[in-house]
Amino acid sequence: MNELRSWIIERLNSNDTVVLVAVTHASGSTARGTDALMAVDMNGRMEGTVGGGYVENQAIIAIRKLLEIGGDHQDLFFDLSPEAQQNQMTCGGKVSLHLERVDPQSEACNALKA
Repeated sequence: MNELRSWIIERLNSNDTVVLVAVTHASGSTARGTDALMAVDMNGRMEGTVGGGYVENQAIIAIRKLLEIGGDHQDLFFDLSPEAQQNQMTCGGKVSLHLERVDPQSEACNALKA
């Protein structure tokens, strides 16, 4: 977490907006648990992972939209059981992600730097 936090603070100090992604719920067969975190900056640079594959790809698509059209946060839910067979995934559980936009001038930025 300290490495990810340092990466985020470095981007914020460079006046970049960052989207933080956290696994908020994981049940069944999933690639990562609720300790998984990932951050993506406005240039598409990433640090951390929320499991890779389909779930992470969908998170990146949502992050791009969040950065392009605005918004503070978004929640995503994946029931991988039916999607697993369609997308040739080995996991088949359920995963929820929370995406949170952190701008350099935001309260969240100040909290990270504290």
